[in-house]
Amino acid sequence: MILISRAKPTWLENFGFVFFEALAAGLPVVTTNLIDTAGEIEDSGAGFIVEQSANAIAKACELALAEGQALRERGKAGRAWTFEHLNSETSGAAFESLYKEYSQEGVNFQAPVPSVTDARSSSNR
Repeated sequence: MILISRAKPTWLENFGFVFFEALAAGLPVVTTNLIDTAGEIEDSGAGFIVEQSANAIAKACELALAEGQALRERGKAGRAWTFEHLNSETSGAAFESLYKEYSQEGVNFQAPVPSVTDARSSSNR
């Protein structure tokens, strides 16, 4: 089976959860190169990433359906990739790494909260 998504009327999908849900279910994905997650879908081994045109999408579907067993293997690869790369431990570690990186660069995540005294002092000026 293949999941084809036109995404939104604009053909854009900012973060297409539907694609990763399909991959997690073992379904290869046909979509356009205009979605933000095209690289991840391609990396999964289960994606057919094409330009935004009806002909390109139709051709990708034809190619996918002609693959037979190879298409099922793509589905298995996509499922494995999704559970390896998008699980809570991996995602959490990636976010933690980003927070550490930015905090080491001097970004202050805990902005000081002005006190009532500070607010009164500044209003009296």
